[in-house]
Amino acid sequence: MVQNEYSEFNNFIMQTIKANILVILLILVFSGYVHSQGYEFDQGLTTAKSQNKMILIYIYTEGDRWCDKMVSEVYSKPEVQKALNDFIFIKLNAGSANNYTYNNEKLSATNLSKKLGVMSYPTHVFMNPDGSQISFNYNGMSVNNIPGFLDEEDFSAMLNYMKTGKYKSEDLSKYF
Repeated sequence: MVQNEYSEFNNFIMQTIKANILVILLILVFSGYVHSQGYEFDQGLTTAKSQNKMILIYIYTEGDRWCDKMVSEVYSKPEVQKALNDFIFIKLNAGSANNYTYNNEKLSATNLSKKLGVMSYPTHVFMNPDGSQISFNYNGMSVNNIPGFLDEEDFSAMLNYMKTGKYKSEDLSKYF
């Protein structure tokens, strides 16, 4: 009888440990999913067109303090990662040696960034599923990108502004 109770207890402990390990693995896998799975530029454009999804391009440079802060304080947050699933998320390292094709033109990463109107890092650019850049109003001016670090609250507000189509008729400054 004692042996049977001991065996049942051992089974219970083993099942609990297995369940906890599974939960931990799922958390680890999904907590970094979006950031680690950002598309390369060319692949992202193709995917956006086939899935008919809006594109968000995160343009950064390696070792930049504000870009690093954007990753560690914003992109790492589960709520942000969940919101990014509504977009085709492209990470573009403006300092890389990669070349990309945009509007039938071969461009270096640096020249592509310039073509997208980037003047500082980090910068966020939104595109329609066909790869055309989206313009929207910010502080009464028509812009086609958002430069600089955004905290989690402002970044989430920007994603919602774009996702819900408010960019078509409202100024982004109304939200942050």
